Amino acid sequence: MSRLTFGANAALYARLQEIGFEGFVDEQLNDTRIENVALEALAVDAIVNFDQENFWKFSTDVWAIS
Repeated sequence: MSRLTFGANAALYARLQEIGFEGFVDEQLNDTRIENVALEALAVDAIVNFDQENFWKFSTDVWAIS
């Protein structure tokens, strides 16, 4: 699981149990089915309001979402 994700956690283990190994691998490799609404909103804000201060805030917020 650690090699397919950015690190295993309780939520990922629950998801793995819910959809099975093959489903989990498929979901990780075909991430277009995973909604990125929060990340997309941050990206738009970072592009529209780009400056060095917002860049570092965006970087911190992205890691908080992950």
